[in-house]
Amino acid sequence: MRVCLIAALALTSSIRAGQVMDACEQKLPPSLRQSLAAKFPGFRPAGVHDQDRDATKAEKKAGRDGCLTVAQGDFDGAGIQDVALLLTKTGRPKAGSVLLVAALHRAGAWDPYRLPTFCAEARSCYVQTEKPGVFNRSEALDGPLSGPYERERLESRTDSILPGTLESTGIVHVFSKGEWVYVW
Repeated sequence: MRVCLIAALALTSSIRAGQVMDACEQKLPPSLRQSLAAKFPGFRPAGVHDQDRDATKAEKKAGRDGCLTVAQGDFDGAGIQDVALLLTKTGRPKAGSVLLVAALHRAGAWDPYRLPTFCAEARSCYVQTEKPGVFNRSEALDGPLSGPYERERLESRTDSILPGTLESTGIVHVFSKGEWVYVW
């Protein structure tokens, strides 16, 4: 009887509002979800159900969990796992209702940063972790840099964030000297 009660409680804790937490939501600690809700009211983490079905199926077929909108890595070099994710407007999301957030885990709390993204809706976007390396601006871009945080070339000694549009381009975001910079 006691074992059944413990099993039932464990199952109940993984179910919210009658649904099992999806693969994206499982990657987000409760403290991070609370921090995001406070800093970005009207937005929620994009889940598997917000993503392109074919892309999700391909991810699962490749042996992954199907979540394209959450990535984990040590983005600031502190030796602690940080999280990068897409947020989407609550209710019925419209084009242009996606935010890219990097949440750095520091001293038991989360420090979320909003980063530039050029995705219009979660269905067509992804976020992944890139290993340390050198990243150069795409040769397809022949115009000037778009702002003070864009770079021609970046060298990262930590994990980086690569958001983008499915079957298209991406941007590498690097946390360097206390600020986020990026390269196309």
